[in-house]
Amino acid sequence: MLEEVMQKYNLPPVPACKIYHADMQTNPEQDVILKCINPEKITPEEEEVLKDAVTFYKEAFPALKAINLSVLSFEDAENLKKYLEAVFNFNLMVFNNIHFEVVFRISIVKDSFREKGKVRDPKFLRYPDLKIVQDSRLYNRANTCDTTVFYASFLENVALRETKPEKGQTIILSIWKNKTGKPFNSYPITNAKIKNEGIEKANKAFEETKTMNHPLFAEIMDLNLAFLASEFVKECPINNPNRLEYFYSAFFADRILSPLREDDPIADYDFIIYPSVAWKHREENIAMTTTALNNKMLLVQAKEFEVLETYYDQDLPTEVCPAKLRFIREANWFEKDLIIWDE
Repeated sequence: MLEEVMQKYNLPPVPACKIYHADMQTNPEQDVILKCINPEKITPEEEEVLKDAVTFYKEAFPALKAINLSVLSFEDAENLKKYLEAVFNFNLMVFNNIHFEVVFRISIVKDSFREKGKVRDPKFLRYPDLKIVQDSRLYNRANTCDTTVFYASFLENVALRETKPEKGQTIILSIWKNKTGKPFNSYPITNAKIKNEGIEKANKAFEETKTMNHPLFAEIMDLNLAFLASEFVKECPINNPNRLEYFYSAFFADRILSPLREDDPIADYDFIIYPSVAWKHREENIAMTTTALNNKMLLVQAKEFEVLETYYDQDLPTEVCPAKLRFIREANWFEKDLIIWDE
């Protein structure tokens, strides 16, 4: 299967440094990287392993970018995923503790959400049911169709423009509070060559980290994170019926947000934080795990609106609402499975 994928898309073969040992626990690249992280001195032979990995990445990333994802079939994507799993077999751990009080989410109301004319179940304001995501076979920027995440923003207008509800649709703006009072463990998208305050801070921290590591390991980090960042911040028309333009960012997002082993000394990520493409990278969004949302967040307010006009094509400051809305109702009281609307 891998041979067919490599031939079809002109991808470089899996190098020896990525072939697992007989016990199937690790491969040579992972062994050397672990020594770099500890840190331990590596041998000239081990340096050659890292050089081989660098050479591979310099070939693989351009080859992957050359694939036209807009015409990629769902079946071919599943095969291509096997190649990615074979060659990108470790995660670069980049941590950033972020403290915030609230985040905002926009949910487009469907008729099926309503009971006696109103949305009454808070589940429709959280994240899509996993079965619905799986059946849809649709990808998003930070999740494949195998996972579901909670997308939100730190500003109302950012959340609205990211979701882009259409004229005539009904939406609910929900406000979620950090009930722990503690910072969240985030994976920041770094190494993107764009103007964004959060990215610039993350890049500065990343550059400092590189100076403390072996130059070859630093180059591996640089190549991997540059590819990941470029996919998260890219702006392109979505023409694929499965939204596979998001294939690479979604694949890596699934890996980043997957729970770690119970015996792992580091904590799971709560969310990925990445620049808002809809706001020309000036603001940021988060893709939060369902575990973090359910354990650390509290729904504190919901407002229902009708969308009267939209201004998504205009270059607006973030303090200006990108749509004209008509207020319908508000809720400030929630039980486990019930929204108590004020009216």
